[in-house]
Amino acid sequence: MSLERYSSAVLALLDTIFEEEAPAMRTAATWIADAVAEDHLIYTFGTGHSHVLASEMFHRAGGLASVSLMVEPGATFQVGALAGTLLERTAGYGSIIAGRYPIEPGDVLIAISNSAANAVVLEVAQAAKARGARVMALLSRQYAQKKRSPMLGIADLVLDNHGPAGDALVEIGSETVGPISTVAGAFILNAIWCEAAYLLYHRGLPIPAYRSSNMPGAEAHNTRWIEHLKGRVRHL
Repeated sequence: MSLERYSSAVLALLDTIFEEEAPAMRTAATWIADAVAEDHLIYTFGTGHSHVLASEMFHRAGGLASVSLMVEPGATFQVGALAGTLLERTAGYGSIIAGRYPIEPGDVLIAISNSAANAVVLEVAQAAKARGARVMALLSRQYAQKKRSPMLGIADLVLDNHGPAGDALVEIGSETVGPISTVAGAFILNAIWCEAAYLLYHRGLPIPAYRSSNMPGAEAHNTRWIEHLKGRVRHL
């Protein structure tokens, strides 16, 4: 029964995102296409489980080659979930992380945080904006409003995953289970990239997409982009 409840809730939410966020998603795609056309980078950053979404866009089959993942192991549970939760709330830490990456005017930062309430992601977004990058925030607007998040004012563009405050969808007894932010966020990010690729194609520009390494000709294809981006994308 709950299998069906979660499935129905997810599909309904994705329909809502498509209907209500399409204008913002098209704007995001245009910004990404513009940045790529001018050989700029798309930075992605998130802490905790939002790091999963930041990684979703980085160096993967069918994904955008021009993505530079911003990594901070301490805020991604690699040092422990409790320590990571404390670190993502630590003031000043985000500024240190941002300082490790050469964000510049023309770049785009996708700042990912469901609640948009933690200090680190806010500071990274502020630093990127101060350096002239466009800042997109992928978040739950309901949750961010509940937390009175400054991200709603920092970001140049907000992408709402339409998830509830607290993230989970299915009530069972006294508990609510079934997180949605990862599913919804991956849909939004990949849909945006598809639209950006379409825009680049119709501008007569190459699409900087990686191919699965196990497909014929993929190594030579991917090497072209890796050589172009090596030294600029920190974690290649």
